[in-house]
Amino acid sequence: MDAVALLIADHNRVRGLFARYEEAHDNENVDEAAKLVAKIVEDLDVHTTIEEEVFYPAIHELKEDIAESVDEGVEEHHVAKILIKELDSLSPTDGSWTAKVTVLIESVEHHVDEEEEQLIPHVRGASNAAWLKVLAGKLEAKQKRSSALRFLPTRSIWRSPNSRPWPGPSRSRVGLQWIKNSWQRRFRPRSWGHLRSGSVGSVLLRELTR
Repeated sequence: MDAVALLIADHNRVRGLFARYEEAHDNENVDEAAKLVAKIVEDLDVHTTIEEEVFYPAIHELKEDIAESVDEGVEEHHVAKILIKELDSLSPTDGSWTAKVTVLIESVEHHVDEEEEQLIPHVRGASNAAWLKVLAGKLEAKQKRSSALRFLPTRSIWRSPNSRPWPGPSRSRVGLQWIKNSWQRRFRPRSWGHLRSGSVGSVLLRELTR
């Protein structure tokens, strides 16, 4: 799989989540809708991270029209992040929550359609298969590391309306220290070297001990 195929697979996965959310919303299943929005937010968080930190910088200098599309894409990510932050302070039973989810979905759908119809064809034309395959490896590595952070204590939007909230801030140093202490109680330091390279455990360990 090359870099473009990897990103399109991400797009299709989130499109599937959008469809499932719409079904839950139509059926007035608030708990299921909240869980699906939590998953959407998680996937968007990882996807925007790998695009902004790996994909966009790599393609920005390929052609002028690609650079313009990248700059626009960053701004569209910014809009999505604002909506997600606003959702964080609302309950899924609030009408404003539903309205913001709808706007978020429409914004993301516009963004991915534009990427697939305009940006991606230009990237393919300005690069080659070998380069895109190498870039895919970098994207996958960043994706794995970002996905590992999902194990950290999460913010309010990532729970059902009836669940008990995590008392601390998202991805705080307090949360990192809590997990690190748990690992230290469970594993002796000499055993850490036996974690398989690239596993979720080894990625978390690097994050917690850096």
